[in-house]
Amino acid sequence: MLASARFNAGFAGSDFKRWQLQARAVLAELVGFDPDRRPAFTTVRLWQRSHCLGHIEKWLLRAEPGIDVPIYWCRPARPHESNPTMICLQGHTTGMHCSIGASQADPFIDEAPPNDRDYALQCLAHGFNALCVEQRGFGERRENCDLKTDCQHMAMRALLLGRTLVGERVADAQLALRWALQQPTVNAHRVGIMGNSAGGTTAMYAAALMDNFWLAVPSCSFGRLRDTWFAGRRCVCGYVPRLLNTLDLPDVLALHAPNPVIVVGGEQDYHAPGKALRPAFADLQTRYAASGAAEACRLVIGPEGHRFYASLAWPLMLQQLDPA
Repeated sequence: MLASARFNAGFAGSDFKRWQLQARAVLAELVGFDPDRRPAFTTVRLWQRSHCLGHIEKWLLRAEPGIDVPIYWCRPARPHESNPTMICLQGHTTGMHCSIGASQADPFIDEAPPNDRDYALQCLAHGFNALCVEQRGFGERRENCDLKTDCQHMAMRALLLGRTLVGERVADAQLALRWALQQPTVNAHRVGIMGNSAGGTTAMYAAALMDNFWLAVPSCSFGRLRDTWFAGRRCVCGYVPRLLNTLDLPDVLALHAPNPVIVVGGEQDYHAPGKALRPAFADLQTRYAASGAAEACRLVIGPEGHRFYASLAWPLMLQQLDPA
């Protein structure tokens, strides 16, 4: 019998650590992610460029036949082993080039993206390393011409293999993390993950399924399932079969406890507006309190819609470097 068939309740006030271990195993099964599968991988550096904020390189990570994971590795002007590192994930945009504020056609031409999507440049400006991952179905990893249908084909194909696109994207994040931990200027105790929309969804599940991440910053991706994914039409890439009967998203994100999490949202967000985000965050706070880390759970709600809010989120992110 599948573990998830025997586990049909979120956290209800019992032994938190015991529940967390059980729930993580169940979630891994639901998304089709094996945290112990760590295939050997090879790397190819494609190019490097200087930036006014530091240094940017493009690499390919190869762990599966025929599948390359493109990344940008961004280091501040003064790299040091004490610098934190953030894995940066775009959502339904034209790709990870947005994170470095570059043109899609030519990564050597600067082009500022809208809605604070230049996550890597924000990291460099604050002295962080940034590792940008091109998610499956976006940017260079689109297989079809129509951006709106590519996720559907990939998600359905993953289901045929007993996986989910969420799980496949988490596996790519894990691969990127493994690569990052090999870099001499990366502090293994200060690697976080952030993203907006579908990037925030991957960040949330990756933080839940792996205990390596020091900080998680999911944006415009969190809320109770009935108020978000179940309430209206969403991209198929974020659905996990049987999740609604097993765990809710406050349970999922609570698997990251006691590590810090900063939930970002927009008051007018179509996916998770403020009125839906606040009660879900209250659920998350209850779970974090049960873990003994009530203060490690923070919320930011900007006044607009489906976007990242850098000016509101970064002060809280920087506080995590020195919580005292």
